[in-house]
Amino acid sequence: MLNVQNTVIPKVSPETTPVVNFKSKSDVSKVNFKAGNDSFSVQSMYDNKDVQKEYKKQKTKNNILTGISTAAMIAIIITCIPALKHIFGKVDNKEMQELGLLTEKDFKEMIVDLKKDCKDFKDLHLPKELDEKLTQIKDKIARNDVYNSLNLPDSVKAFLLHGPAGTGKTTFSYALAKLFKNARLYDINMTKVCTPYTGLPEKNLQNLTSYITKEADALLAKGSDERIIVLFDELDRVLLNDFSSGAKHSNDLISEYKKCFNELYKRKNITIIGTSNKEIAHEGLEVPITECLNKDMVDRFGQKIRVPRPTAEAIEQSIIDKFKDVENAKELLKHPKFKEYCKLLVGENEAHQFSFRQLDNIYEAIVPNKENKVTMKEMVDAAMEIKDTIFLSERDVEALKNIK
Repeated sequence: MLNVQNTVIPKVSPETTPVVNFKSKSDVSKVNFKAGNDSFSVQSMYDNKDVQKEYKKQKTKNNILTGISTAAMIAIIITCIPALKHIFGKVDNKEMQELGLLTEKDFKEMIVDLKKDCKDFKDLHLPKELDEKLTQIKDKIARNDVYNSLNLPDSVKAFLLHGPAGTGKTTFSYALAKLFKNARLYDINMTKVCTPYTGLPEKNLQNLTSYITKEADALLAKGSDERIIVLFDELDRVLLNDFSSGAKHSNDLISEYKKCFNELYKRKNITIIGTSNKEIAHEGLEVPITECLNKDMVDRFGQKIRVPRPTAEAIEQSIIDKFKDVENAKELLKHPKFKEYCKLLVGENEAHQFSFRQLDNIYEAIVPNKENKVTMKEMVDAAMEIKDTIFLSERDVEALKNIK
């Protein structure tokens, strides 16, 4: 705003053009306006300290926004350069592999030996509702060969396992693959597929699909009954809903995964398993839609199985299995408060965020005493190390201490 003090502004005729003269270079706040024989001076708006402060503040803000926009553009260009260089032949495969491009060697390393280090369902201590679901799945798999011989639709083409992290979804997937009498399992970790460089995740999916479908077609051509199980682990890296302004990249990746899924699904000797730590959107679910998986993609999985957090009974049985052959752990398993310990870890109504993964952390933290015995004291001390991770209440913390 202009600050006019004790100034009489003369009338200026339309024919008269005001002339502005600065008295000196050092004094730009005083301005002379001449109109005919009359003149007047006006104090510049920049003499107002509040205006000056607001002007500087706005200028700083504009500079910051410009800097952020420039940095964002540079980041986008940098991430696009590797893919563009690859497209136009400016970078060799070795450089691309360093950026995360998967090769045939990587695909072969994804094959899991189901005869080694893979548990059967009897070793998983599943809750009752999952046991019932598993019975149905086993029945469908047993009849699958009959369905195929009659050219009927395959009933075990795609499974989606979802639920909290660390509850055993990957282990469940391995056990599921072992139900097929002659299976080859590819364990594809989507974290490894989804590199941060634009275009490379899509390229990885394309190459992976091409490799596996060729394998499947070759098996069918020679009359083999071997079934390929494709496990997409950590699918939320790809299928999480994204409605942000910068969602194009994630939506492009979802589109590419749909193509990949469809190509695999077409092969009668391929079964797809997906795992996710996110929930499936459904009525009554109190979770933001952005924390749920893409519904269109989820609907393509014929079998959806939720793997919940372990019960106290499952934790108890897991600890028994872990130490049943350890001579110096008998004292632990016979401890009068062993069952109470398991219940405190899980919490009332499974309220604590405890999982088999946390149980593995307890095993790793156990330090046997001088006699090389695993005692309840060591188990309690190990649990106390992760009490904040599993959100133990103060009451349960005190109860654990009293178990010693």
